[in-house]
Amino acid sequence: MEPRRRINLLPAEIGEKNRQRQVWVYAIIGLAALIGILAVITLLRAAQAKSVRDQANKQEQKVKELELKARELEYLDELQRNFDNQKKVVQSVWLNEVSWPKVLQEIAATMPDGVYLTSFKGLVDPEAGKKAPASKPISGGAAKPSTSSSTAPKSSGGGKEIKVSDKTPIGTVQVSATAKSHRDVANWLYRVNRNMPSMTYAWITSQTLKETSGEGSTSFPVVTFQGTSYLTPYSWGWMGRCAARGFDNLAGAGTGSCGHSYYGAGATGGASRPTTGGAK
Repeated sequence: MEPRRRINLLPAEIGEKNRQRQVWVYAIIGLAALIGILAVITLLRAAQAKSVRDQANKQEQKVKELELKARELEYLDELQRNFDNQKKVVQSVWLNEVSWPKVLQEIAATMPDGVYLTSFKGLVDPEAGKKAPASKPISGGAAKPSTSSSTAPKSSGGGKEIKVSDKTPIGTVQVSATAKSHRDVANWLYRVNRNMPSMTYAWITSQTLKETSGEGSTSFPVVTFQGTSYLTPYSWGWMGRCAARGFDNLAGAGTGSCGHSYYGAGATGGASRPTTGGAK
């Protein structure tokens, strides 16, 4: 049998219109889909932009809070600067502060029998070690000290640390005294150079032997002499030691680097006190 054929009785113009109508429907559907996709992308981008703005606002708020805290802490920086400046002033005032009573006590403890102190003059001069003696030392005197320095214990504070060694001269002491003999003068010189932590490199600048009348017709020899020696950092007082270390550990000064001990690790970097004793 032959297949059936459809017979379209409608005019050709109507069929063409139907096809055009379908094309428009498909176009409108595609356009609507495209608009929907663009709308979804726009919403997603808007959500992302809002999230970024929220994060930026939070960061800006944190920055404002930090700036506020920084302004609140500015006065602390000013206080710290003022404190450091005042510390430098105090350090310059107390630097090389010498405990003269301690020096005199050492002289009295070291003075041998037969030697009597008649005058004493002390001068703080950090440049003393760079200056040659005013006159040539008499035989038995010490050589000019070395000005090399070693580092003292490090400071954890903000003050400037002064570098010293046990024998770094910080001044001079000039004494006048009398003795019964030249041997007593030599004994005094020996004791100062050996047994006095606060003084070192002593030398005799002059000495004179003369007969002095006693009771009746008796007379006895008396040696008048002048001597000079250098002060060492052991002669520092408590504030002098603290100033040399920038006032480090001042709160614990009783046992810290600024301790009250005249000798030992708290004084000038760990040297122990010499034993005392005169010359034979």
